[in-house]
Amino acid sequence: MAKEIQLAHQFDQIMRRMDALLARELTRIDSEHVGRLGCFLLIHIASVEPAPMQTLVDLVGRDNSQLTRAVRSLESKGLVERRVSARDRRVCHVMLTRRGHDHVTQIQHVLSSVIDEILAPLARDDREKIRNILQTV
Repeated sequence: MAKEIQLAHQFDQIMRRMDALLARELTRIDSEHVGRLGCFLLIHIASVEPAPMQTLVDLVGRDNSQLTRAVRSLESKGLVERRVSARDRRVCHVMLTRRGHDHVTQIQHVLSSVIDEILAPLARDDREKIRNILQTV
């Protein structure tokens, strides 16, 4: 049990460090002023595009009303568009616009640099092991 608690603490430290680094770096490139939630939402939309709203709720871990407001904000900035599903008119899909794709590219570069900074002390083989482990989890 003590090892699991220690592991949880180590994960927490890594996540907090990553969050702090991301907060610093994302404000530097966030020309659209979408904030951290908007940046993460854009990344998730890009990964499952066209993204049903319920899928985004599950991925981001926010409630429907928060997500709807965030998507509406991204839409007003011209980064995403919403379309009603042709199969089921009750389902709304969210897709990135060209500007949205450009912003995601910038965000991905920031994420890569933050991950590189966190993993810098590790040898290349250890980084590869971490990638393999995380793919399994």
